[in-house]
Amino acid sequence: MTRETILKKALDMASHNLYCCSKNLLMTIPKDGQEKEHAEAAAEVELLDTWLKEITNAPAEDRAGSADRFEGDEFAMQIMANGRFEDNGTGGDKSYTVEATTLRLNHVALNEWLETKTFDSRECYADGPDGDAEWKGVQERCKARRSAFDERIKAALGIKPDKGVFIEQAHSEVFTVVNIYEALSRRN
Repeated sequence: MTRETILKKALDMASHNLYCCSKNLLMTIPKDGQEKEHAEAAAEVELLDTWLKEITNAPAEDRAGSADRFEGDEFAMQIMANGRFEDNGTGGDKSYTVEATTLRLNHVALNEWLETKTFDSRECYADGPDGDAEWKGVQERCKARRSAFDERIKAALGIKPDKGVFIEQAHSEVFTVVNIYEALSRRN
């Protein structure tokens, strides 16, 4: 039994509970006297659905066959774990939210990341201005590929472009994404 299976069963039960305390088939209107139960069930359904999406990294209607997509020939990733905390220990009035996500990339995504690297050094190119220009061009192409790769990962995770996002390889096809941004309000 997997986490996804457990969450699907919990979502089915929460959806059933929401249905039982709803006045309509869309489950948007609570039965009279069951407003509290309806609100709790709706919140539970929303939370469980969010967790399922995080695990599968796919829209709810596309969950079936997610393993096939990961093993396919298109850029894909799996969310292994994620979490967040609020850092209030900055010494000032500012507070920062730190979100961390651990990803597993499929072979297509990993190859795209590998293309952001150069395994050459300056010594691999001719001496003089022509070699300097060629080396600089290689570095610029790798930088552009890395930027495109990072944007693709951020878009898949729903992270808005920001200077506080760091994407690093942890080991083999496992990557860590850290997103740091100023918190909207400081909790005391």
